[in-house]
Amino acid sequence: MRASVGMAAGLLLVGLSGYVFLAVTGHSSTPSEAAALSSLYFLAGLVTLGVFVGLEQETSRATSRAIAERRPVAPVARTARLHAACLFAVTLVALLALSPVLVSGPLRGQWDLFGALVLAAGVGSACYWVRGILGGRQEFHGYAATLATEGLGRLVPCVAVFVLTARSGPAWAYALAFAAAQGFATLAGLWWLREGFEDGARDRMDVEVSSFETGERSAAGGLALLVAGSLLTQLVANLPPLVASTRLTHSDAVAAAFGQAFVLVRIPLLLISPIQAMLLPDLTRSAARGNHAALRARVRVALGAVAALGVAGTAVLALAGPWLLRVFFGTKAVLSHELLAVLGIGTVFLMAAAILQPTLVAMDRHRLVPIAWGAGAAVLAVLVELPVDPLHAAAAGGVGGPVTVVLVMAWGLAHALRTVEGAPEGPTEGAPEGVPEPVRAMGGRWGGGAARHVRKGRVR
Repeated sequence: MRASVGMAAGLLLVGLSGYVFLAVTGHSSTPSEAAALSSLYFLAGLVTLGVFVGLEQETSRATSRAIAERRPVAPVARTARLHAACLFAVTLVALLALSPVLVSGPLRGQWDLFGALVLAAGVGSACYWVRGILGGRQEFHGYAATLATEGLGRLVPCVAVFVLTARSGPAWAYALAFAAAQGFATLAGLWWLREGFEDGARDRMDVEVSSFETGERSAAGGLALLVAGSLLTQLVANLPPLVASTRLTHSDAVAAAFGQAFVLVRIPLLLISPIQAMLLPDLTRSAARGNHAALRARVRVALGAVAALGVAGTAVLALAGPWLLRVFFGTKAVLSHELLAVLGIGTVFLMAAAILQPTLVAMDRHRLVPIAWGAGAAVLAVLVELPVDPLHAAAAGGVGGPVTVVLVMAWGLAHALRTVEGAPEGPTEGAPEGVPEPVRAMGGRWGGGAARHVRKGRVR
């Protein structure tokens, strides 16, 4: 229980730091700078969460599997570190290729903000690598420490710039304070992992006599699917305000207000990560043991909880949203209650998707994740470019994309459960002798057919 409280508190600090960042920049910046910094907020989320959350999920899965099979963790950590470096290199190339478009559009001509975006990608690759190891080891106190450090590492410098510059801090200073925070979180995570998984001699000996190297050859494929899924996830989550900002170059105040409103209605999402972190190990164990009744029950409870939280949060924010935007974010344009309510509905469906996705991963349905988010991204891309008012088009995309994702995931989960429940029980023929019975029952890496649907190991 204390770990879950720590996770919730850490995530609250991360969320609060984002709101403080947008609030102080809204009060201290020109409309053009506020719109550019708001775009940096969404671009950083698109890059770091979109690319490196997949790394965290696969690292956590591999770490959890190694522990369950009593193998050393250090080889997993080294492989994941290499994956992190490769992903950052690919991300850097993509950012450089897109830099003219990003700088001339949502970043409003400010190259220093592009530099902050590159910094955020670099420290993010390291941060999510560390969190993947912590999550796989179920070191939730350490995971919470990285969240708290990230939040404080962003919140304190932003407030300091705001106070020390008499509410007129330069945009680059706020951008640097925002981008560097995950670097501090990485240091906190490394301190937590300073002992216990770098036993190199033992690792080399154990790996030589285990099936680790053969089994982990598929890790890169699983990672690619998770990265594709998380990147599409962030497109669905962050594209509407970026497209609106690009289309509203004639009205920086409205563009900044819409970005701030988009963040405001996402407040209920702050409660999702602790639910995921505590739910996923149970989902994985239930799937691995073939206990689908327990899996269904946990998913229903989680979906009910997020629906109640999401609807209540949407109602409150839709009613009080214009006042909150004006007072706390310094918004210089007025948005309607109806627009905020529509954006809130999109948040509810994103919360539902955040529960369904890890359930599919636990059921070893990696491939359906990018398909669902790809379908949502395709629907969203059409809606946000409709030849209507940019705000209305962005709001339509903010709902249509998540609804599509949830429908595809719900269909996929129902199909997966029907498939495994109709499969014959018993250990998979051909599993090597000496493999623990739970792994034999799951089919491991050696079985075929329906047994593969329930094997263990897709954590986070």
